[in-house]
Amino acid sequence: MRFYKGLLFIISLLFSVVLSAQDLNQGLIGRWDLAAGSAIDISGNGNNGIIYNTTGTLDRFGTVNEALDFSGNGQISFGNVLDMGLGDFSMGAWFKINPANTGVYAIATKKTYGIGVDNKRIRVYFEGAGTLDVRMGVISDDSWHYVAVTFDRDGFLKIYLDGEAIGSRDISSSSNTNVQSTHPFFIGRYNSPSYSYRGSIDDVRIYNRVLSEEEVIQLSLFNDSNCTELITNNEENIGIGGLPNQNYGLTVEGNIYTDQVKVMDVDTWPDYVFFEGYDLLDLEDVASYIEEQGHLPGLPSAEEVLSDGISLTQMDKTNLKKLEELSLYLLDQHDRMERLRAPKTQKAPVLAYRTDKERPYNFVFEQSGIAEGKGQLKTMSTDSLSTGNIYCDGDNVGIGVAQASGYRLAVLGGILSEGVKVSSVSNWPDYVFSDDYALLSLEGLRAYIRANKHLPGLPSAKTIAREGYSLSEMDRLLMEKVEELTLYVIQQEEELQSLSGALGVILPLRGDEVVSDKTVYKSHNVDIETHLKAPTQKEERTFRDMASPRSIEASTEALCDVISCDGEGVGIGADPVEGYRLAVSGGILTHDIQVASVANWPDYVFEADYKLRDLLSLSAYIEREGHLPGVPKAEILEQEGYRLEVMDGLLLEKIEELTLYLIQQERQLTFLESRKQ
Repeated sequence: MRFYKGLLFIISLLFSVVLSAQDLNQGLIGRWDLAAGSAIDISGNGNNGIIYNTTGTLDRFGTVNEALDFSGNGQISFGNVLDMGLGDFSMGAWFKINPANTGVYAIATKKTYGIGVDNKRIRVYFEGAGTLDVRMGVISDDSWHYVAVTFDRDGFLKIYLDGEAIGSRDISSSSNTNVQSTHPFFIGRYNSPSYSYRGSIDDVRIYNRVLSEEEVIQLSLFNDSNCTELITNNEENIGIGGLPNQNYGLTVEGNIYTDQVKVMDVDTWPDYVFFEGYDLLDLEDVASYIEEQGHLPGLPSAEEVLSDGISLTQMDKTNLKKLEELSLYLLDQHDRMERLRAPKTQKAPVLAYRTDKERPYNFVFEQSGIAEGKGQLKTMSTDSLSTGNIYCDGDNVGIGVAQASGYRLAVLGGILSEGVKVSSVSNWPDYVFSDDYALLSLEGLRAYIRANKHLPGLPSAKTIAREGYSLSEMDRLLMEKVEELTLYVIQQEEELQSLSGALGVILPLRGDEVVSDKTVYKSHNVDIETHLKAPTQKEERTFRDMASPRSIEASTEALCDVISCDGEGVGIGADPVEGYRLAVSGGILTHDIQVASVANWPDYVFEADYKLRDLLSLSAYIEREGHLPGVPKAEILEQEGYRLEVMDGLLLEKIEELTLYLIQQERQLTFLESRKQ
């Protein structure tokens, strides 16, 4: 009869099950939030009660008339409902007592089962194969507490106080005992009025299944009656839809929908590629690495990404690094073609060759590296409301940090999520393929790199370290550079063909061997679609390094007017968006976003059967469609937005394709050089 869930988390060395609010509605056969003096069953099962002699009172959030006070002669009667028969079940409630009062106080009971307080101890009563009457724990204050009891009929009865297991009893002998009763179900009293409750009760739940320990913890940590997705971990971490991860300020079990994401504290931005001492691999070494490993050097494999997810900022840095390396390969090939055209004319190169390789691609600049600063998420001195680790200044929310101006949500310590979608996108760089686009010449590109030590249009490492960057804007800029490099590669292909004619040398076809013992990737003149798609939710999703959550004292005020929930999702500055766990209007400022669920990473580009179109076909596609194959058009992106992790995958796919084109051109150029000698 045990109920098992599929989403596994690792907590220290143990697995745990983490569930969303939708899961916490599964098996819910009765729920009474007791708001506004009502005993309506909000589970939708129609188990409504009648209230006698109670008054509305403050709930655990300090909200008026959202709980009920029982003065010793009050009750809620439901009639003969909630018979459990032979089945498993669970029950729980928030309660508050005056510890000076001694006696037996029933919280929620039926003749054959019930929970309450007996002389400041939790009392559980169950008539199974025999009568079980258990008293455990001690209530020593007048604060709100959460009690839950699970009845596994062929296993154990377990008792929890404030999310902590405080005891258990073997009730397996009751598995064949029908506990059905004709007596009514009560809140605030037992079958005998002498056990009438004294104190406050709120949010009573009954399930027809066994709640897991993690579900009980989640119920005990709900910090807002309208935002039951928000939980916190010892005032350090926040989880939405699941338990927090100790390594991230915010963990979102689900997807994030927002109009802007900016990251701070970015270091080691890859402008170092253009400085002295950078060890740029020979293109043939890159080809050998690809043949052996199946992915680009310095990048995680598809298996690693599928297992561990990706850091969006790390992926942006890696993609830019590869673009810069491709730019150096391109400039080198351009120089060599120029020398083949005019061997007696020696230009003064802007980029000098190193001499530690037979034909190196390492370029030497006269300047050395940059000084790196660090941007910071600044705390602010405000009169804003603070609840645990959540700070509100009226319109904005901070997690672990007071809100930074201009962003709806600021998170100190990074965000862990299953996906991030950006809804607001403008000026997507399909303009690169327009006839009037001012593409720099390769000599102009070389001069710019020498003067600025980074690619044109991209912020410098100093700027990134100081100001951070917008993830969506960086994706736009990286796509711009991918498209520009594509144009350069197409131009260079035309120049290679022209040069081979001028030299009277016929270049080998793509399917032929260009250099012995080297892999040649065949291409096909066909239209292909991208392999990338949105990450699919796997049946089991593992997050690493989880910490056991601990409750914090709730604020006596409402959490934040800017936060809204619909039971399945959370909205900050906006209503929740269907299909997304968190929706933010106004942008997110954080240190990093780690995406935990990534599928179809583009290592497939290096598979033997990958259909890489030839450059003439690619050129024709661009001229006809105005964008790269497999990448959505600018109009679609501007209307629908895009998922950041999917766009990172698309960028890498195009970078890998450009790498294959450059390897092919490198071999053709080497072939021409060998014939010229």
